[in-house]
Amino acid sequence: MKVVYTPSHRDHAPLREFSAGELVPCLEIPERAETIARALLSTKWAEIVPPQPQPDRIITSLHSADYLRFLQLAYSSWLADGKGGDLLANTFARSAGRAPSTLHAQAGYYGFDTPPITAGTWAAAQQAVHCAL
Repeated sequence: MKVVYTPSHRDHAPLREFSAGELVPCLEIPERAETIARALLSTKWAEIVPPQPQPDRIITSLHSADYLRFLQLAYSSWLADGKGGDLLANTFARSAGRAPSTLHAQAGYYGFDTPPITAGTWAAAQQAVHCAL
């Protein structure tokens, strides 16, 4: 059985996330995926293969341009605002209309239970699309 996998997820390595109203260590960390990949490689039935590039039109047909632009630019905007560390949502309220103006609120607007956004989030998300497709 072929398993599509890429180590590009390593660059998306958030330190903490909110869970039940508290900041806790992230569960979805690069080491988790790497442990799964090693376990698969130790079997006789799994073959790990790299993802094949997929056309952008597929992802743009599934997600809004605003959402994709947010994911692509959020972390660099966060740094440009003089912030550091991971970008975490501070609210998860979503209502009809336009996205909020602050990056914290946008992180919650565009997702539910959104993982932190880091320097490598956009690249890892792109590779995840290629893996899934």
